[in-house]
Amino acid sequence: MEPHRRRHTRSPSPTYKIDDEDDNYELYIPVAQRRQEKLAKLSSLGFNSTKKVAKRLQEEQEEREDFQQEEEVKKEKTRRERMLLLEAQDVQKRKAFEGVVDLF
Repeated sequence: MEPHRRRHTRSPSPTYKIDDEDDNYELYIPVAQRRQEKLAKLSSLGFNSTKKVAKRLQEEQEEREDFQQEEEVKKEKTRRERMLLLEAQDVQKRKAFEGVVDLF
């Protein structure tokens, strides 16, 4: 008895369309390159946030300096007013003293 040989039929090879209708294809990007791009993106985000923090700190510093300048202007104005008041009191004392001296 001869062994029966069965003939296996292969399924036909898949057919692919070669037209431009399939736009869903994305080019493969190696993992190392994707990681490098992600790192660059995160680094730039960190840099931008660092810039924002630096800008905010600079604005706060400028506000403090403005406040200090305003305080200095107020102190100087108060000092001038005191000096004028002291000078006026001194003049009044001299006039009163001269008036007393004139009476004698």
